[in-house]
Amino acid sequence: MTPSVITITSVLVICLPAGAEDIWRTTFDGAPAQDLLAHTWGDKPTEVLANGAAENLGREGWGGRLHLRFGDETPNHLSYWNLKPDSPVPIIPQLEEISFWVKTNVPVSIKIGIGTFGFIYHGPTVQPSAEWQKLAVSNAYQELKAWCVRGERNADDGFVTDIIVAVGASPNVEADIAIDDAAFVGPDGANRTIQDEARKRRFKRIRASVVTLPWSDEGRSLDSVLDRLDEAGMVGSDIVCLPTECVKTEGEPIPGPLSNAIAEKAKQYGMYVIGNLREVEAARLTPRPPLLKGEGATPTAQPSVALPLFLQERGSGG
Repeated sequence: MTPSVITITSVLVICLPAGAEDIWRTTFDGAPAQDLLAHTWGDKPTEVLANGAAENLGREGWGGRLHLRFGDETPNHLSYWNLKPDSPVPIIPQLEEISFWVKTNVPVSIKIGIGTFGFIYHGPTVQPSAEWQKLAVSNAYQELKAWCVRGERNADDGFVTDIIVAVGASPNVEADIAIDDAAFVGPDGANRTIQDEARKRRFKRIRASVVTLPWSDEGRSLDSVLDRLDEAGMVGSDIVCLPTECVKTEGEPIPGPLSNAIAEKAKQYGMYVIGNLREVEAARLTPRPPLLKGEGATPTAQPSVALPLFLQERGSGG
């Protein structure tokens, strides 16, 4: 048994209540001395004085340190620094708590990255203290599930991808933060359940539908396309493939009435739609594949490709 295993075992005995099990935990034993956390959003420090692990930084041995010097301007008042688990953790009822410990001279919050949705859950904040403080999201499954519902997504399809150390940033301040014991905790048997669920989601099946339309004014009308999308949506399609030039038209800008109408139908059923429309751009008519994806962005046309393509997810473009 290696020394690092002995250290982790000792932490488990001290920290875990009866009936609890680590899904993932790091006490930073032997972790990198540099680039331990990744800056992903918010105010960027003018200088990173420390961002790594070392002995005697933690509560009982190894720990991490983030020492940042900010400049004259900190418009966001926050700086996100991400720590990733060994692999994404499925959001399931057995996920009871997500936490880490800090000792900090500035306010620090815990935030959680949720994939594949691109969501960030906002957890509690602690104020500066020379003592160690625990930042935790308790009832993690229920909290993350409710957060996903607000974004019209199903948490049971999601993963926790990051623990985010959200550092309070102020002009000309040096933030000095010690970090230890980042963990996901669940009941007995949670690890096996998590592994089984991660494997199942990795091979999750999707339903794809192919639409054929006659080459006629009636067959290639917007009404006909929307009717076929209703049929595909009602049987639970995840992806729907429309034919080239699915609507007969002299061309329109993208975004335009046709692409927006199809996007709204995709939003109605929460599915992707693949197809092709003629685009008018700078007095030029081109069958081009507009690419539409994201939440509330604007559809944009893409250069011609061998297979005409546009994606529409939840009625928005990007």
